[in-house]
Amino acid sequence: MTLTIDPPEAPIKNPTSSHPEEGRVESGGGRASSRRWRSAPTWLLATLAAGVLALAWIGFERWTNPPRHFNAKDYPLSLNLDNLGLTLIPESERPLDRVVLGIDRISDSYFLLPKVEFRDGMNPKQLEMVREMMYWVDLELSHGHMWNLFPADSVLYIGVPVRSDNGQSSSRERKWFEEYLRTRWTWNQDQIRRRIRFFDTPDVVIWGQDIGEVMGRDREDRTVISLGKGEPDWYRGAVLNLVKDYPSEFALAETSPPVSTEGGDLELVWGTDRRPMILAGRFAAIRYFQRTRGSFPITQKAAIGDVLEAKRAF
Repeated sequence: MTLTIDPPEAPIKNPTSSHPEEGRVESGGGRASSRRWRSAPTWLLATLAAGVLALAWIGFERWTNPPRHFNAKDYPLSLNLDNLGLTLIPESERPLDRVVLGIDRISDSYFLLPKVEFRDGMNPKQLEMVREMMYWVDLELSHGHMWNLFPADSVLYIGVPVRSDNGQSSSRERKWFEEYLRTRWTWNQDQIRRRIRFFDTPDVVIWGQDIGEVMGRDREDRTVISLGKGEPDWYRGAVLNLVKDYPSEFALAETSPPVSTEGGDLELVWGTDRRPMILAGRFAAIRYFQRTRGSFPITQKAAIGDVLEAKRAF
């Protein structure tokens, strides 16, 4: 697999002490504290003010630009591969800080929904409103109530399918999706700005896990996606665009053509020895046989030798 990337404070006096000097307390920053501040040198006050400003600025910078690094200790069931600069992380151990999803094209016909068409007495503005409402229903049926179930700091990378006439995605899908979040899930504009990222996909991404297999994180804390060189263009194009548009968040690891990386039949899990292992499904093995032998019927039983061969390949 080739990885393509990169002195303590004085204790407070007890106000209930029997010693008069220890029990001298003035509330509300009274005259004693005021006299102390008035007698303090100007340079000391200026230094303290500058220090407070500096700390505030450092805190703001760290909040807006957090340090980019990966700490494998945060993932006790991970496996560090120093030679590849990669740490394998099983799916169950991954944070939901980055989520990849897909939305549909705007259409007059959606799965399980009535066709949107012009009716007598309808004006163009009404028709457009019905189209948008039906698009929202399709979003609801496709993704359910997940939008407010993710952690508040999750960033959602939304794949938008390109149009066949110009090879570019439409701004309308992005606009209607954002309006859906605002209206249906009460997201404000700041939430959308911080948490929503768009990228183009060759076709509709129905199952986000299918476009590739997430392997873990690299040294720069990027999410590494394994992508087979023999995968269909609609998978490869989606992953390549995601990595190209967000190179600080995602990196690519390509595999040899016979091995399929379709995520629906392949998963990185942790085994009984608490180390990551690859779990490949039957169809992942069948695709491997079809690519290496030219044909392999889906209904054909795999002999033990075939199973061991597929195991070695993966």
